[in-house]
Amino acid sequence: MSGAEAYHVYYARGASVSASSGTRISATGTTTDVGGLASGKTYAFIVTAVNANGESAASEIMTASPEAAWGPKGGAGVSAGEAIYTSLAIGTGKAPYVAYGDKANSGKATVMKFSGEAWETVGSAGFAEGASYYVSLALDPDDTPYVAYEEYGTSKKATVMYF
Repeated sequence: MSGAEAYHVYYARGASVSASSGTRISATGTTTDVGGLASGKTYAFIVTAVNANGESAASEIMTASPEAAWGPKGGAGVSAGEAIYTSLAIGTGKAPYVAYGDKANSGKATVMKFSGEAWETVGSAGFAEGASYYVSLALDPDDTPYVAYEEYGTSKKATVMYF
């Protein structure tokens, strides 16, 4: 439409959409982002132009399927400092746990859990007696974390701890 002042983007899950059936997003420019779409699902889109005279006829339907993208869980930087020998486990409620040698605590083992809002330390940060190498994390059915590692403070012997 000549003299467009804004655009309406209508979208719906599936292969078809109309102005009456779709979710509307208003945009003042010729590009906009549509968030909250499920990865791997097909969505249909149409666009209309809007000015003082009203809304134009809809464009042809275009379809797209968003792909998943990597992003940080709870923000970047789980550890307070450099992390070595990281290990990840997922709890029964889908909460991720990570164990690592924590350089902010002389390389001693630390376990963190994502609470849904933020990363929280499980027990005490740097709980090992000495620097912890080759850290491995497992959770039992009750989400009790078990951490195995080679501990420098005990003549490099294997150590297993739980909390």
